[in-house]
Amino acid sequence: MYDDEEESPNKSKLGCFIKILIALIVVAGVGYFGWWYFQKTQDDRAWENALRNNNVAGYEKYMRDRPDGRYVEAARTVIGRIKQRMAELEKKKAAEAKKAAEAKKKKSSAAVSAARDNLAWNKAITENSIGGYEDYLSSFPEGKFVKQAEAVIANLKRAAKEKENPAVKAFEKAKETGTIEALETFLGEFPDSEQAPEANQELEKLKEAKRAPIIKNEEGVAAYTVGKYEEALKAFEESAGKGYAPGIFNMGLVHERGSGVDADPAKAAEWYKKAAELGDPDAQVNYGHMLEGGEGVEKNVTEAATWYAKAAEQGHGLGQYNLGVLHARGEGVEKDLNRALELFQSAADNGVESAVDSVTLIEKLVPKTKPADVIKP
Repeated sequence: MYDDEEESPNKSKLGCFIKILIALIVVAGVGYFGWWYFQKTQDDRAWENALRNNNVAGYEKYMRDRPDGRYVEAARTVIGRIKQRMAELEKKKAAEAKKAAEAKKKKSSAAVSAARDNLAWNKAITENSIGGYEDYLSSFPEGKFVKQAEAVIANLKRAAKEKENPAVKAFEKAKETGTIEALETFLGEFPDSEQAPEANQELEKLKEAKRAPIIKNEEGVAAYTVGKYEEALKAFEESAGKGYAPGIFNMGLVHERGSGVDADPAKAAEWYKKAAELGDPDAQVNYGHMLEGGEGVEKNVTEAATWYAKAAEQGHGLGQYNLGVLHARGEGVEKDLNRALELFQSAADNGVESAVDSVTLIEKLVPKTKPADVIKP
């Protein structure tokens, strides 16, 4: 029994010791967790401050204050990126600064070069000689006034050549005029000149060009005469296309008559007008006739009289007769029997048979003037 009582206190002591040990472990655990949580919170706050500043100094401060922090490696990585980006920016700034400096230098150099260019050009202008302009081209092959210099040199050389040989200038003028008459005049003045062969070639080209529409029109007339209207129409079109008045007139005629094409008074009037404007008297009469009757065009007797008058001035019998009729009637023009009589007489002289009877009729209507019976001093 004693032994049991002796063991009981020992067990009680062991139980107390275990409880105390457990309590100490719990307290230590709680304390460690508190310390750990505090350190984590401090670490997180320090890292948030570094992120908020987002610069090298901020991340380095975090690493100094928290050398064992959870974000040390991340801080090193971010610092490396920031430094790399800063290095790239510095490099870019340096490149831009260098580029700006080079541009400024180039601009300054260009300004100096332009000034020298202007100075050299003014010197060439003052001297105004072939040699002076050639010196400019030699010194400034890509200068601002290269084209002007080349043009002036060409003009000076041409002037010098013309001074030595007047045929050069005369030929240039004849070519510029571009007419048969101009070239014939040149050949008459300089038949043995160096330019004469070329002048003859140019003259032959012009004569051939002038003959071409005439020949085509003649081919059209020949085809028309034997009833080959389609062939005639094609030839007349080619002749008219080259501005030959008779060819244009014939285009009007075939459209008026409907030869090889459908009759079309409007188109006929268009063709007649074109030929009339070129001075063809037949076209002037035909266009006037269409205006007078309102065929293919709006009726306009006054304008018809104008075209009859143009033909009459060229001695066209029908133009004279038709204008005389209008004067006799007082249509489109002032009624004037005396003028009508003059026109009918001219038309009769030009072979218009109807005009003979008109003359007789008008003579009966127009009173004869009394001869002068006053003694002349």
